[in-house]
Amino acid sequence: MPVMTVYVAKAGTPLATGGTSTAGHMWFSLNTDGSSPERSYGFAPISHEIPIGAGQVYTDDVSNFRIMITLNHFTLHKPNMIR
Repeated sequence: MPVMTVYVAKAGTPLATGGTSTAGHMWFSLNTDGSSPERSYGFAPISHEIPIGAGQVYTDDVSNFRIMITLNHFTLHKPNMIR
């Protein structure tokens, strides 16, 4: 079954790409069966030094954030159709 995982990283978290997270971050990941590689989705400013302005979706958060303070897994089920 598909699994969604929600991650939270606090301000100052080291990044694999260098530097640290200025404000902290929250993102989620999806995978199709709970064991395949995750696809992560986070939204952040295009220029990380400027917290206000244009942003974009980042797909490397699972590998970029070195320490997560919280993560929760949710198994996704197809809802029953009510008639």
